[in-house]
Amino acid sequence: MDRKKTAQLLEKYTKGLCTPEEKAVVERWYHDMLSFREYPSMEKDFSTQEAETFRHIKGRSNQPSWKIWLPVAASLLLVSSIALYFVIINGKSGQNHSSLGAIAPGGNRAVLTLADGRSINLSEDQEGILFGHEAITYADGTAVQDIPMSGSKERVSYALSTPRGGTYRVTLPDGTDIWLNAESSITYPQSFEGSDHREVRLTGEAFFSVTPDKSKPFRVHTGRQDVEVLGTEFNVSAYPEEAAERTVLVEGTVKISADGRKEMLQPGQQATLDPHGLSVEQADIEAVTDWKNGEFVFREEAVQQALARLARWYDVEVIYIDKIPEDERFSGAISRYDSLTTILDIIQSAGGVRFEIDKRTIKVYNNQ
Repeated sequence: MDRKKTAQLLEKYTKGLCTPEEKAVVERWYHDMLSFREYPSMEKDFSTQEAETFRHIKGRSNQPSWKIWLPVAASLLLVSSIALYFVIINGKSGQNHSSLGAIAPGGNRAVLTLADGRSINLSEDQEGILFGHEAITYADGTAVQDIPMSGSKERVSYALSTPRGGTYRVTLPDGTDIWLNAESSITYPQSFEGSDHREVRLTGEAFFSVTPDKSKPFRVHTGRQDVEVLGTEFNVSAYPEEAAERTVLVEGTVKISADGRKEMLQPGQQATLDPHGLSVEQADIEAVTDWKNGEFVFREEAVQQALARLARWYDVEVIYIDKIPEDERFSGAISRYDSLTTILDIIQSAGGVRFEIDKRTIKVYNNQ
């Protein structure tokens, strides 16, 4: 899509001549501009026609209220959004996904494994469970079946597991909240009483909001590292099939112990444990915690890594028919609750890869 066609479409919008589809594309662009942390300058960031359209929409009362694709720069966003419109409307996409049926996103799905080994499929109409001193309830207060809490002083453990395409939250007895991403599990005790620490074990990815307690540090154990905190918010990604484990600190302080090293993280930092060892760097908080906020946020992300994230959430298999270069990357953001075909169309519109869908299998081709 060249700049001339872009300008023509914007002019049609300001004159009220757009089709409903064209109107939606332009308003997507406007709403996404409002999502930038630094509000764009009309004079600096836009052409004359773009600025006029921006002011035209801003002056209306029925401003759009939904968000999709977020490229890095304002002008690129407009061009790519309108280009995607022409690709879809004109039927020039490499694969007609609509004839194959939309693959729905994941949802609230989890299994609670009790201390005696029994498993309970938790309600998909609920988003989390709460461990009280006398009962296990859903977030709205209804009981999770009739589960007797152990009165024994012996420490017993429970496990919450999400499948591919599942997410769930658990509130521990101390008030700590844990959000589990897809294909993850957390093991924790019925109570932290009688112990000088609070300890859980994680496989997969989870976001923690830990209740402060200076007398009882909170520890997260993964396959290869330990994370210790007093009270804070952080995200841990530790999928067994991935080479790296990542811990990102949002608020507070955490100590990472791995491979004989210890590192203290400050807010906004990320600790990465990979075959090369443990390293610390600045993190992109929004991109790391996107899943908890109901989005996929990609920042110059490799296609392979992005598709792995999509596969877990939509419960699909990805097969690479061609070799995809590691430097094939893209940036953007879209709701986790859109259909998979919508997201694949956006990625495919960038031109580097092409997809075919066969039931729940995505075949990836090099489109260069």
